[in-house]
Amino acid sequence: MNYLILGGNSYLGSSFEKYLNNNNISSISLHTKNSNNYSEKKIAEVLNKYSPKRIIDFKFPIVSSDDNLFMNIIENEFFNAQLNLISTLNILEYDFDNMYVISSENIKRSKTKYTMYKKKQENIYKEELHRKNKLSFIRLHSVFGPGDLSPYRIIPNFFKQVFHNKEAIFNINSNKVGYFNYIDETNKYILDFTKGIDRKRKFYKCTYKLLIQTLSSILINEFEFKHKVVWNSNLLLNKKEIENKEFYNYLIETTNWYYKSTLNKKG
Repeated sequence: MNYLILGGNSYLGSSFEKYLNNNNISSISLHTKNSNNYSEKKIAEVLNKYSPKRIIDFKFPIVSSDDNLFMNIIENEFFNAQLNLISTLNILEYDFDNMYVISSENIKRSKTKYTMYKKKQENIYKEELHRKNKLSFIRLHSVFGPGDLSPYRIIPNFFKQVFHNKEAIFNINSNKVGYFNYIDETNKYILDFTKGIDRKRKFYKCTYKLLIQTLSSILINEFEFKHKVVWNSNLLLNKKEIENKEFYNYLIETTNWYYKSTLNKKG
């Protein structure tokens, strides 16, 4: 067994597991339901049965820049999966090759509750894991693409609003900039990283307003789906689109998935 995935039901975790399967790489994933809420007993059973050598932690309950979502956090419960995994590895003196923790590039530039808890997650591993020499952090930007159903991220939130109401409402600083990784490129990057392959990571940068303008324009012009977007109480006009062709094509692929998924549900 090659990989143990913590957080197998997350968008990134589940996508990476499928990517491994498509490349005939063995893996086992743990999530809340199949691990008895990440109990030490269940983790120990999986380690003893499958003997994974590479462990990747995708588990993080809330991925959002909205501080209000973190108001009632109980830290020991929030990091239950990490604390139990580390404790089990330490007690068993389990022989793994490498531990990878999926983290956020925003730690370097943003001061939100999300980045604060991401730092705490990193520190838990730095302080508690015995085999610190096997520990690496993979810091990513916001990952987007087909399959993301999180209500907390801007792209799935946009599609949820327009397909339910034919209207999307946002109150965001028009100059606020986002950094984005496409899901397929992200899976390749993570796999190469775990193999020790140094590969430049692609990311795309634009304002959130331009991102929504582009998605709205794609829906209207490519899919003939009429709707409106209200941005800071004003009607958003689709006068501009993202100029980066690669980024734009990925947004078309993403829109196509949301559009077809919505039609299938209605059908």
